[in-house]
Amino acid sequence: MAVWIDLFSRRVAGWMLDQQMDATLVIEALSRSLGHRQVQPEQLLLHTDRGSQYRATDYRDLLKEHKIVWSMSAKGCCWDNAVVESFFSTLKLELDLDDHREALISPQQLQRDLAFWIEG
Repeated sequence: MAVWIDLFSRRVAGWMLDQQMDATLVIEALSRSLGHRQVQPEQLLLHTDRGSQYRATDYRDLLKEHKIVWSMSAKGCCWDNAVVESFFSTLKLELDLDDHREALISPQQLQRDLAFWIEG
């Protein structure tokens, strides 16, 4: 899952779920967030960790195309990504998605649960 959180409103601006965490996933989530925001892309500052999906050429080209300023965490520094880590922790707790879950749910059910929890 890729998620973009607006730090001003503390709301999810865009998200996407897929089987792979790659540049396509984060680009789709970002595209969704750009469609929902009432701010011009060149006014945005995006911050991510150092995952390969955020260093991919297609992702960086999209940021350049929209004149979006971007930054990345320093190597070994998890504290500046605490908002997203907290979001995922709360999400897993509220949707009972930890490793001790008794029954697995289908990807379609997970998609519905996420949509309801995030957007509902």
